Amino acid sequence: MAKNVIDGVTQIINRYGRAIVLEDDLYLAPLFLTYMNQALERYADDKRIISVCGYGLRVKRPKHYVGDVYLSNRSSSWGWATWADRWQTVDWEIKDWEVIKSDSSVIKGFNRGGSDMFGMLKDYMEHRNNSWAIRFCFAQYRQKSYSVHPFRSLVENEGFGESATNCKQKFSRFKTDMDYRTGENINFEFPSEPVSYT
Repeated sequence: MAKNVIDGVTQIINRYGRAIVLEDDLYLAPLFLTYMNQALERYADDKRIISVCGYGLRVKRPKHYVGDVYLSNRSSSWGWATWADRWQTVDWEIKDWEVIKSDSSVIKGFNRGGSDMFGMLKDYMEHRNNSWAIRFCFAQYRQKSYSVHPFRSLVENEGFGESATNCKQKFSRFKTDMDYRTGENINFEFPSEPVSYT
């Protein structure tokens, strides 16, 4: 699966300069594409941003904060997008794995995005999973870049259960508040300095 995702995204990015990527077990809110396209335009020149994610965790919005998005140090593969110049920076082979696999500062730093991060990367390198996403997240960590997420999610993952490829548990612990608005002239608020949850 990982090779197919990487190859497919690469083909689209080489043709269009950006890509919006979906998996088949996602439920999308009506304004998903509106949000994604607006965010891709807004942050196209902000090299701190490696990806735009349609999925947003249930996090507390700061008082008086008017933006619809926040920054995270962990990308989500549940409905996301990126640009060619960011995608092309990913070292899919993790060429210096022999050096970094026992570097405690790397392990600790990468796990700031979640306690499962380094373990998933190690499992990929030792052929226990076939994840493209963990390598993308590792590139994000190394570049000290961010992903943009909405406070009110535009994606819900329905792919949980025994027959699932990656999420074998029967329910998701990643609860979110969904944005079910509809309309044609809705503009999301994308601040130049979104609040950061890192």
